[in-house]
Amino acid sequence: MENTRFKVGEEKKVKEILEEESEAWHNKRSELYELSHGQIKYFYASSVFQCPRKIWYEFKGGRPKFSSITCRIFHNGEAVHERLCTYLRNSKKVKLQEEVPIESIIIGDTTIHGRIDGWITFIDTNKDHLLEFKSINAESLLRPKIEHVAQLNLYMGASSVKTGSVVYESKRNNQIFEFEVDFNQELYDDSISFFRGVKEHIDEDIIPVVDYKHNKYPCSWRNFAGKCPHYDKCWGKGIKRT
Repeated sequence: MENTRFKVGEEKKVKEILEEESEAWHNKRSELYELSHGQIKYFYASSVFQCPRKIWYEFKGGRPKFSSITCRIFHNGEAVHERLCTYLRNSKKVKLQEEVPIESIIIGDTTIHGRIDGWITFIDTNKDHLLEFKSINAESLLRPKIEHVAQLNLYMGASSVKTGSVVYESKRNNQIFEFEVDFNQELYDDSISFFRGVKEHIDEDIIPVVDYKHNKYPCSWRNFAGKCPHYDKCWGKGIKRT
């Protein structure tokens, strides 16, 4: 190893190919799932309790093109989803439906869209149960993120199934964590109110006021440049909380 020489300062051809193809892969995948980079016309359930300015910008100007790094992050998440579904498909204890679209939840003149990661039916009890899969960086986890619970809760509210689980897989040690949740009407109402509030700002063409410190959006530490696609025209241009 000591005598091994590495070429420094030269263009890395394979790296370039991988970055180009990862971006192309996600662009194609986006078209299949109607996640174009153009201006969006409806909300996504996965956006619940996220930064309202991000959602506002996507309605007003569309999604910026994702970087190849972001595309690979998405790909990793889809790999987790596919792996967990593979295990469930092979199980004799459950029947599995995948990527089940929810019935539209109406918000003004638009709707909330989403897909249930997994809809399982336990063979022994014939009971249905909804699943939301997520990947995490942590090696351990004590509780689920409220936005993930809220997303699953929206799916329960839009379906006949009122029980579910948020299932995480750790990127560090591949441990699986499950948090069972029951439908919560108060959380559902809060989620709908969140989207209605954003919709009012969209209709009035007024950028939402965000208390970054209180909600702990990464912009509050000014370290989100290059991560949020809207950073430069939001926090980066001095549009701050009031």
